[in-house]
Amino acid sequence: MISIEGKLTLLALMLAVNLHAQSLAGYSGYSTDSRFRDTPFSSVETGGYLFPVVNDLVFSGSFGSEFSAPAYNSINFLSAGKRLNRHFFYLRYTPGITKEFDFPNANYFTGVDSIESELKTKINYSEIAGAAYSYSITPTLSAGISVRYFTQKFLNDIVGVVFTSDTLYLFSESEAENMSMLKADIGIGYLWSDNLRFSLLSDNLLTLKDGVISEINNRYIMKTPLKFRFAAHYQPLTGLNLSGIIGTGGDFYFNSDYSLDLFNGRLFFGGGFFSSVSGERLNALTISAGFGTENWGLSVTGFNYLNDENKFSLIDFNESAISDIYHNRYSSNKLNAGIYYRINRVQERYAEITELKIVRNIFTGLGDMYLTEPFAMAKVYNFSDEAITLRPSSKIEGINSEPVYSELVRVNPGDTALVKFYTIVNEKDLNANPRISSAEFSIYTLNDTPDDTRQIPVLIHGKNSWDGNVSNLRYFALSEMDYSLKFAREILSGYKNQLDTIPPALSGYYKARMVYDEVVRNLQYVSDPNANTDRVQYPSETIKLKGGDCDDLSVLFSSLFESIGIETAFVDYKSESGISHVNLLFNTGLAPEFTGLITENDKKYYIRKDAAGREYVWLPLEATILKGFDHAWETGSEKFYEEAISGYGLLKNKVEIIEVY
Repeated sequence: MISIEGKLTLLALMLAVNLHAQSLAGYSGYSTDSRFRDTPFSSVETGGYLFPVVNDLVFSGSFGSEFSAPAYNSINFLSAGKRLNRHFFYLRYTPGITKEFDFPNANYFTGVDSIESELKTKINYSEIAGAAYSYSITPTLSAGISVRYFTQKFLNDIVGVVFTSDTLYLFSESEAENMSMLKADIGIGYLWSDNLRFSLLSDNLLTLKDGVISEINNRYIMKTPLKFRFAAHYQPLTGLNLSGIIGTGGDFYFNSDYSLDLFNGRLFFGGGFFSSVSGERLNALTISAGFGTENWGLSVTGFNYLNDENKFSLIDFNESAISDIYHNRYSSNKLNAGIYYRINRVQERYAEITELKIVRNIFTGLGDMYLTEPFAMAKVYNFSDEAITLRPSSKIEGINSEPVYSELVRVNPGDTALVKFYTIVNEKDLNANPRISSAEFSIYTLNDTPDDTRQIPVLIHGKNSWDGNVSNLRYFALSEMDYSLKFAREILSGYKNQLDTIPPALSGYYKARMVYDEVVRNLQYVSDPNANTDRVQYPSETIKLKGGDCDDLSVLFSSLFESIGIETAFVDYKSESGISHVNLLFNTGLAPEFTGLITENDKKYYIRKDAAGREYVWLPLEATILKGFDHAWETGSEKFYEEAISGYGLLKNKVEIIEVY
């Protein structure tokens, strides 16, 4: 099964946010841990409905306290969410998302009791309920819509007049006006890579208002400017999440949190800073902590507003009405607590692995090869009634610390697809001895748990093991470029004065001569005792051991030449026994018309074209000839001419030239 860290890496897609400041920080904080995705920590505001992690029925709620005068305590919301196949439905009741203002309007009157009374204006904004729906287009792409219903109430005290035959009486009464508002928005979230995600949402894309409001109250209606917000989430390390959100209206939010395993659950803690333009800029700090399991979770979040808490009048409010109920310039510091509970865990499955096999065992010395060449293949059957996208992963014990995800595969309903599995072999995983390990293969579709998982053994060869394919010698040659560069530079530093007098066109040729002649003084040819071409030394090992066979020596000189910018290629002389003899070709950098600067014998060089069609002079070297460059060149060119050119080896595929890069 995939680890919790893997869930975090692949499925913590919580960046789809709405557009108000409450959307930035949410009602109950902000966590990117997948355990909290479809919980109070990421409801409509944080866009959690776009990427529900499993097919759960989830109930959640939030209780909050605002440290105003007087203090305000309430249930922020109660919600439920359910996923059915690719569809996710979310409903929320929000009795505590309300903001009320009570202003004196600077008018007084004296009633029948001769007591002077002050007239007031009362304004109430409330979010009553919300709903959301999302559709998983692919495992990496979801789109959705959210709808929220608001009410706005305006109550103004006015002076009433009653006339009698000889008396005029004044009294106060209230005039009430109400407006309801429905807001609809859309969102989209995309998984760019395992640890980088993006999302984009609208705010106030569609706003429908119902109610007749007088001119005096019209100035107090919630502002609903159309905005858009872009969010990005990056996970540089397992458990560490960095998030940033930027809105078209000047809003922004930056958050970081860290989560870790604790008591069969997950603990997270983090904090952030958000800034929103709601009349005038509002700045706040957030701090959150929570604990969750697969079935239940708790969180606590604090909001500390950095703006001055000045008293304000109705005149001030006239100039700066709010666009956000929960976070606005009139908000006081808050403390919220959230809870969720899953009462159902039904895993929807869409595909199964019908056949699985290892197509090539793991040679740790050829590590980069497995980035482009699969080491295993599987046949996967889609038994659902709709097209699905498969996301395959593999994890080799002792090689991979976490799953390695391969390319996505699209499968039509009722069809079977061939799935390829790739892997990553790091230098730290190199081991000298072969061993049998276990490889776990998983197939994911829409959920954070695999639709199917299989385990089979795989042979892990030692670091010097080689599969006999000459083209794969490049991995040994290129694996120690830093070592080779340092070694070659030390040699060439002794020839600095001589190199300064050499024409630039001959620089590559003479550098190759100098390096070769210096290295072979301390080397000897050692025939491979295994005689089955299954072991290759790294350049540093050949230098340390002062010898090697044709494979080892060709790898050594290829690495040294490549490190100083001289192109090389392996020459594979094939035999009926299947055992190859390997020589080296290197590019002198000379154009054919300047061949006479190094030789008049046209059998001692080979003209090759580069990718741009330019021709250069290449020289064959027999790397096992350790009597000096001239002898190695002479022997290598004779063999190349006789077998590759005169014997038509290149045409008959008995001789093959293999690029190192």
